Amino acid sequence: MPIVLPLMPVIYNRVDPTLLGMPFFYWCQLGFAFLASGVIAFVHKKVTAARKQGGKTVATAGERVG
Repeated sequence: MPIVLPLMPVIYNRVDPTLLGMPFFYWCQLGFAFLASGVIAFVHKKVTAARKQGGKTVATAGERVG
């Protein structure tokens, strides 16, 4: 979601409401960046924890999945 929505500026291309003098368009993009960073950090922590417990999370090169 935080990757797809920024690709559709027609949804959030407006000035109002402003935040600290910044138009909505700019602070919405900044919010998407922080949201994407949070999602990436969450997934990284989950994958790292699963690997430490010995679980297999992703296939390596040349390995069949399924």
